[in-house]
Amino acid sequence: MLNYEHETKVINDRYLKQYIFYDYFHDSIIHNINIYSNGRALAIELSCEREWPESERKKYMFDTKYQYTLIFEDCRHIEYQRDNVGKPAEYINGRFKDTAKLRQIIVRTRKKHYHLRIQLADGFLDLIFSKFSIEKLEGKIDLPARIEARWYFDWVLKKFENDNIEEIRRIAEFGELSIKAYALEYLWRVQDNMCYDLAIKALSDKDAWISATFIIGEIGDLAAIPYLANLLNNVEYDSLTCRHINDAIDKIILDKKSSI
Repeated sequence: MLNYEHETKVINDRYLKQYIFYDYFHDSIIHNINIYSNGRALAIELSCEREWPESERKKYMFDTKYQYTLIFEDCRHIEYQRDNVGKPAEYINGRFKDTAKLRQIIVRTRKKHYHLRIQLADGFLDLIFSKFSIEKLEGKIDLPARIEARWYFDWVLKKFENDNIEEIRRIAEFGELSIKAYALEYLWRVQDNMCYDLAIKALSDKDAWISATFIIGEIGDLAAIPYLANLLNNVEYDSLTCRHINDAIDKIILDKKSSI
């Protein structure tokens, strides 16, 4: 998945957790994205595909019973890239990122912010904000009494908890399809000393390079930047993939500056 996974599970806002963290609006149709307040606020108007009685886009996408507005305020960063601006967009998923830019904003403002990257069918929306609200054109906004914290990287830990570390390393280097990425992510979570070298090797693997790039951004040093820069030569500029690689490079540079 090009937008990868949530890089943090620390979501204090219960509406953000229920509706964005858990991808309530997966496959929904976005009608409008409006930026206002001198670029400090953004609103997404969409039709929630999950609530349609059946998957007939033309029949339900303009029905007011399924219309929501997602409002993001106190925005510190907004980037919006699409191939077909002006036409309805499909909301694929939203992922919370733990980027260098976010870390710097939190230090500077001393306030909790979130970095959300939304993958669209024809682009992406990237924003850092501190306030979120949600409105529904008809009816009320439902919120469970309790929202469980389920995080992909916790699941990865459980997946291999009974396996031998040598076998997990072997899978991370020679495994097939997604199982290879899972093993690599497990090694990162348990801080295995072989993880970095295996992540560098995985950069050339089409099944694991996204996981490897994220991990290198977390634990790599300046020596890893040429490997990541080489990846940039093979992706489209301003693409979601490009952002993912740049995130890793930016985190390495920030960590180096912080250690000086």
